[in-house]
Amino acid sequence: MRMRASLLWKYRLAGEARSLHSSDDCVLLLSDGELRCLSPRSGSVKWSLKGVSEASILRDRILALSDGLTCLSIDEGREIWSLEGVELFDVDEGGGRICASSGRTVTCLNPDGTVRWSYKMPSQVRAIAVSGKYAYLACEDGFLYCLSEQEGSPGVGSLVRFAPPQEETTAFEGDWVPSELL
Repeated sequence: MRMRASLLWKYRLAGEARSLHSSDDCVLLLSDGELRCLSPRSGSVKWSLKGVSEASILRDRILALSDGLTCLSIDEGREIWSLEGVELFDVDEGGGRICASSGRTVTCLNPDGTVRWSYKMPSQVRAIAVSGKYAYLACEDGFLYCLSEQEGSPGVGSLVRFAPPQEETTAFEGDWVPSELL
């Protein structure tokens, strides 16, 4: 059976849309540095926050990047916790983990803001992605790194450095595993 769509509502954008996320409770719109949480049913603005450069939804919370990483309640936009100095972040919705970086330091957080582990990278982090117990980091030194969370070792991650096979690497901190063994 073929279905058809019908327009429920529309909302006029204030400038160019930078990102858009949705959940059962919120349509999260970031445009012109302002984050807006709209009602999925009516399109009305539930709350807004200015000065945001990136945002994401994690369960019943919103993560917003401005002068650091701030966790907000999805219903009111009320601050739950914040972490200063964060420049990049990514969310693993399935695992409920948040990986944030500031300079060379990567920190993995629980949704309540408590630190799972922290790790110092060999150079500035430029891009970050997290999935399950792995955090992938593209660094200024031209390498992609994979950090793996280790059970039974609170606060510790191990490092896997992906490098061309012909290039020799030297260990500096963490466990080094050739990418072909993964």
